[in-house]
Amino acid sequence: MKHKPIVLFSGLLALSLTAASVAAIGQTSHRASAALASDGQVKSGERLLKRAEPLKAKTAFEKALEKHPDSLPAKIGLAEALYGAGNYAAALSTIDKAAQQLNSLGTTVRPSVRLRLRLARGRILRELQRFDEAAAECSLAIEAKTNSAEAYSCRADALDAMGKTDKAIEDLSKAIEIAPADAQKVLQRALLYRQVGQKDKALADLDAAVKLDPQLITWRASFNREQGRNEEALSDYTTAIDLQSGDDRATQYFNRGVIYEDLDQHRKAIDDFTDAIAINSDSPLYFAHRGTSYYGVCDFRRAVDDFSTAISMQEKNGDFFFRRANAYEAEGDKKLALADFDQAIKLDGATHPQFYLKRAELRAEMGEHGEAIEDISKAIQMSKGDAEFYFDRGVEEGAVGLTQKSIDDLSSSIDKNPQFAKAYKRRAIARAKLGDSTGAAADLQKCSTIYENEGDRHGIAEVGRLLHTIKSGAGCPD
Repeated sequence: MKHKPIVLFSGLLALSLTAASVAAIGQTSHRASAALASDGQVKSGERLLKRAEPLKAKTAFEKALEKHPDSLPAKIGLAEALYGAGNYAAALSTIDKAAQQLNSLGTTVRPSVRLRLRLARGRILRELQRFDEAAAECSLAIEAKTNSAEAYSCRADALDAMGKTDKAIEDLSKAIEIAPADAQKVLQRALLYRQVGQKDKALADLDAAVKLDPQLITWRASFNREQGRNEEALSDYTTAIDLQSGDDRATQYFNRGVIYEDLDQHRKAIDDFTDAIAINSDSPLYFAHRGTSYYGVCDFRRAVDDFSTAISMQEKNGDFFFRRANAYEAEGDKKLALADFDQAIKLDGATHPQFYLKRAELRAEMGEHGEAIEDISKAIQMSKGDAEFYFDRGVEEGAVGLTQKSIDDLSSSIDKNPQFAKAYKRRAIARAKLGDSTGAAADLQKCSTIYENEGDRHGIAEVGRLLHTIKSGAGCPD
């Protein structure tokens, strides 16, 4: 026996229910599509954050929030993007709104989301220099997940900013214990050990960090250079050059070149700076340092050319003018040298007493002793002066007949450096001019003793001739 199918609804009622069902399904489908679109934008934003493209990530998260205004991951992501772009005030406002939403949701929020929010807020507060709050927020992150290396690292950063470096090291040690393969955490602790003067521990951590991530070798190179371990630094920078490419590689050529420059190995320095320039010709520093090394091998024309290139790129850099002034002076062009010293002082003289000293030296050579004295006085005023400063002014004062002032400044020079042989010799000459042959002879005896201790036979002979001149009454030595 065949059964007829049972019809539950018929006619208009059936049609009405069918239409309502279709509408409900359509609404559900629309919400699902919006949620999927929002999730897609969130994932896109997170990928962009990992690629260090915060502005593009910001756009992706904003689009996600247009689709889903209550998306907590999108709000947190937007705050992270704003943080990455340096807009810390907007980042804090955004993360605070996310925190309010998290609190209203209570325990329904996944621990991973809660952890991410706390970490983001802690880092933002750190950048806003609200260190106590940052540390507290990172502590909440640790409560959210006790085995989070990122949370301990976050708090360590805040504690260090508060001057609690020892506690920061403890937190980083905990982070490393949790994530021993995290090279960045090991590097972070190395930098803190360096900060507190624990150099051996700093180097051990740097070695460990480089084993985990060879790209971090530039940090060890910098540390080795700082500690005067130039051979080790050169080796590290050489490795870094092989590892890196593009502008990063140019930077390592430059860093290695600077060490060669400091070691007066100027030919090698020139080669490295030239390689750096071949990769990136837009850096004025590369040209300025190559110019310095050309100066070091007495190729003053090329030095001037490189300094001029650096100046064309950075016209407000007083140091570049100062360097070119020295090159012009070495070439014998005192007029151009003086003009560059003037410009260097105009731009950066307020923080560089040596600019005034070098201009004083040039002015003295040009016979402008009064102006030279003014420049040296300015340098002394700026830096409180060392023995050389007072010596230079004493010499210039003697040149214009200000003999007593010369003696006073030479005495100040000796007070600052009792082993300054040239100051005793100059003061002896000045005393002789005022008829104080006894004082002059005493100064020359002291000068001779210093030269004997230094093994300076030429200096001893010169002092002997001066002493003979003074004792014989043959007149004042020049």
